[in-house]
Amino acid sequence: AKPMGSSLGYVFARLGTSEEILDLPNTANLNTNLNIRSTYGRLLATNWTDLLDGTINMSLGSAGVVTTSGGEWWSFSGSSGNFQSSNSCDNGTSSSSSINGRVGRDYEIDSGWIEGHARDCNSTSKYLLCIAKP
Repeated sequence: AKPMGSSLGYVFARLGTSEEILDLPNTANLNTNLNIRSTYGRLLATNWTDLLDGTINMSLGSAGVVTTSGGEWWSFSGSSGNFQSSNSCDNGTSSSSSINGRVGRDYEIDSGWIEGHARDCNSTSKYLLCIAKP
């Protein structure tokens, strides 16, 4: 759910050749100096740089972002928000079990939160996250 008081939500995954997570400050005009918080107000990172430095302050599960134990979400990205062409599910469009997509894990606070594992693209039990701005 989009947090109260936020204006727009943007997909937090790499879905195009010029739309990497690390590009969101430019493509979505995000203020990189603001805290990154969960819908419940829990602090994930002090700013955009902190969010993509390889660790976050608490797991997405603890923050209430992903509510399924052991939950994974499609990022198609490395820890710095960079595109991983070999793990992109063909830019998020394929459901083939013969190619992979990068997922983040709800219980990680190190780089695994965003680049936890490569999973086959046939998996339908993965989340797609969004980020909202004020």
